[in-house]
Amino acid sequence: MLFNGLYLLALFLLSPWIVYRSWKTNRYRAGWNEKFFGQVPETELRHTQSGPTSPKVFWLHAVSVGEVQVLKTLIDAILTEWPDAQIAISTTTQTGMELAQKNYAKHNVFYMPLDFTWAVRQAFARIKPDWLLLAELEIWPNLLSQAARSRCKVAIINGRLSENSFKGYRRLHWLLKPSFQKLTFVGAQDEAYAQRFVSMGAAQARTHVTGSLKFDGANADRNHPEIAKRRQELHLNDGELVWVAGSTQHPEEELIVNTFSSIRKLDRFKSLRLILVPRHPERGNEIAQHIATTDFHFIQRNKNRNKLPKPEGEETSNTRENEKRREWDVLLADTIGELRWWWGMATIAFVGGSFGTRGGQNMIEPVAYGAPTAVGPNTVNFKDVMRIFNDANAIRTLQSPSDLEPWVIEMLDNQSIRSAFGQRGSAVASQHRGATSRTVDLLKKYAS
Repeated sequence: MLFNGLYLLALFLLSPWIVYRSWKTNRYRAGWNEKFFGQVPETELRHTQSGPTSPKVFWLHAVSVGEVQVLKTLIDAILTEWPDAQIAISTTTQTGMELAQKNYAKHNVFYMPLDFTWAVRQAFARIKPDWLLLAELEIWPNLLSQAARSRCKVAIINGRLSENSFKGYRRLHWLLKPSFQKLTFVGAQDEAYAQRFVSMGAAQARTHVTGSLKFDGANADRNHPEIAKRRQELHLNDGELVWVAGSTQHPEEELIVNTFSSIRKLDRFKSLRLILVPRHPERGNEIAQHIATTDFHFIQRNKNRNKLPKPEGEETSNTRENEKRREWDVLLADTIGELRWWWGMATIAFVGGSFGTRGGQNMIEPVAYGAPTAVGPNTVNFKDVMRIFNDANAIRTLQSPSDLEPWVIEMLDNQSIRSAFGQRGSAVASQHRGATSRTVDLLKKYAS
């Protein structure tokens, strides 16, 4: 009851902000029955050929888009090991829900119930999970207590406990320690994260270093059909110079567009294209207004995704509009779940959220594709990944926004440097795959 009271107080205090954000961005409006009352889709257990101790239902929780994408390789591996198992997937954010519904349409997908006793009790009764797998870090006391009462095993997968999060959790150590002690096992991304979980109360013997699932989920095939399809839509030929700037946040988009404008004034870079992918797609119109102040032909993906030019050989109803898009300079890719394919078109890449206080975004995917990749100075959220890439000289950290233009020019001007940079990146990304199989091994170990 203590936690219920604290949550209700927090909701009361935050309600003006929630109402404002809901009105401003359309967030928080969906899934109220699931969130507040646990009215999630029911799992109807089917007859299986597996043994009596084999898991029947896996409930995987991923907060938002990044975690949702990471789940794919693990879900595939689970269903390979336990073909009869049923999968339930919960998420917290609206963007995470949209991507989960798109990527996992054949599974149960729903909003994660808020950590009220009545909501999580109802959710467990409807899902009937044998395993609850929490991506990165989602410790909720009522959720874990109900899992214990339901005889459901709970694991942290792809576990990450950043230095800032750890400091916050440590202040509530006395309150949260029992929840950490309920974990069946922790699969942490690296040793530093593992020890932080142990400090919070996770059992040392059940805390393991598995590596990052993000390395396994990062595509490295530039010929993937999803990439080829988008290249064809954009009439983008192999060998054309493309700068992809992804997961950007305000004011990085303005910096990138201004830098692109400056570089395009150089005769040797007249054909350079820019694909700009903001971290929050709902900011697309705001960013488009800035791009519209330039002389560039640009496509706003969210408004044109069903109107992009047809592949060569097909009839088009508007030749002039088709030709305009054929000559695009900037693609504003303000949609959900496509960034992994845009990275596959990159000659060079910049990963946003790294100029400012955000702490960086996932830089594994562009590096895995072999695209020379730069980030700003603040990548605290990915210290472990940055350490791996820095040790291999496979990424460039720019100390200030003024360093961006010289770096882009350096990479575009020198193909041999660009190739060597990309080869180092793809090689080190390949070396760190394997977290999925290690996680499945732990599920097998603790299944009985």
